[in-house]
Amino acid sequence: MKKKPDPYKLDKSSGDFEWTEKDFKAARPIRQLKSNLPEQMARLSRKVGRPTKEQRYEKATISFPPDILAWLKAPGPGYQTRLHKMLRAIMETTRVGT
Repeated sequence: MKKKPDPYKLDKSSGDFEWTEKDFKAARPIRQLKSNLPEQMARLSRKVGRPTKEQRYEKATISFPPDILAWLKAPGPGYQTRLHKMLRAIMETTRVGT
C-alpha cells in the first residue's frame, strides 16, 4: 500500500523548505542583488484604478480606427493609462499649433 504524502513535510526540491541557520547566514538583502527587482517591485506597488479627487478627469468620447485600438489594447489591461502617458509626453514636448 502506497503511503500518502505528509502535507506538513516540506520539500526542498520545490523551494518549499524551512531555513536553517546556515541559510540565514548566506542570505543577502535584496538591495545587494544585481538585478532591477527592487525597481520592478516598486513599480508594481503603485496604486491603480480610479483617479483621486485631486486628479479628476473630464469625460470625452473619441473614436479610433480598429487597428490603433487593437495596438493600444495588445499589451493587456491599462490601455487608457498608456494612452494618457503617451499623450502627456507629446503634450510636454510639443506646442499646440506647431
